[in-house]
This record gives sequence, C-alpha cells and structure tokens, in this order.
Amino acid sequence: MNENLRELIAEELEVEPSELTNEVNLDDIEAWDSVTILTVLVILSDETGLEITPVEMGDLKTYGDIEALILKKNSNNGSSE
Repeated sequence: MNENLRELIAEELEVEPSELTNEVNLDDIEAWDSVTILTVLVILSDETGLEITPVEMGDLKTYGDIEALILKKNSNNGSSE
C-alpha cells in the first residue's frame, strides 16, 4: 500500500505511520471506533477508487488486514496498487 495512504490512515487514528505495522491490532488503537472505521472506509475508497463495504471494514482486525483487503480488491479489479 502506498505511504500516502498509510499516512492518511495514521492521521485519522492519531498514531505515527511507523506504528501501523501489519501486526498492529486495530482494536488496540484508542481512536478505532465506529466513526473512525467509517472515516477510514471513505479514505480507502477515495484514495484507491475501490468500493469497500462497511461489512468488509468490520471484518478487519489488524492493519495488515487493511492492506490485504486493498490488494485483494485491486487484483479482483485487474489493477495494481
């Protein structure tokens, strides 16, 4: 995933981009709540041009899951990030 996207998500989560490793549990981030989840959904959709559903967002447990979702959706669309 591109660094600009990581920085936008980190800003919304009120953490440093370097803290967003693939293993970080999103529930452990204080700012990760229903409003932030929807905001991150909009960020991901706007920045990638992909349609991401609230259900997909609700299934995310780690930052790595966010990256995996974007890669999966990109490969399903035949594009590359």
